[in-house]
Amino acid sequence: MIDVEVCEVEKEDYEFIEKWWMEHQGSFNIELQSPYGLVCFMDQKPVAHCSIFLPKDSLVAQLGWVVSDPKSDRDTRDLALTVMLGEVESYVGDMGYKYVWLGTENKALQDRAEDHEYIGGMEMKQYWKVIKNVQQRTQLRQRLTLYRET
Repeated sequence: MIDVEVCEVEKEDYEFIEKWWMEHQGSFNIELQSPYGLVCFMDQKPVAHCSIFLPKDSLVAQLGWVVSDPKSDRDTRDLALTVMLGEVESYVGDMGYKYVWLGTENKALQDRAEDHEYIGGMEMKQYWKVIKNVQQRTQLRQRLTLYRET
């Protein structure tokens, strides 16, 4: 019998989460993580993590930065992702959200989402990974304003 527990992410968890991302894709930025997230432990060992973005004045929670321990076997990772998706649904549902949005190109995660009856069908020929640091633009505006005033 496997002991499975899903907990809210703790600050110290980011050490192994970053390591997993580096082993999978080679990049990780803690500033892009949500303060809300879950970690799935199996037999007291962390196996999977996701960040949950909870916008105000919306009925849609966004699930992102889903990652699993690359050293775990496929069946263990699949079970952890399946359990974690179920917990995400309860977690955000209890907070008043009606929908969970998940965008991924990972086939294993797509399959687990399908197991949980996520609505699919949007074929993504190219999955864009785009983000912009708007603070840099604000800082540039402030420098331009100071320059114009002198």
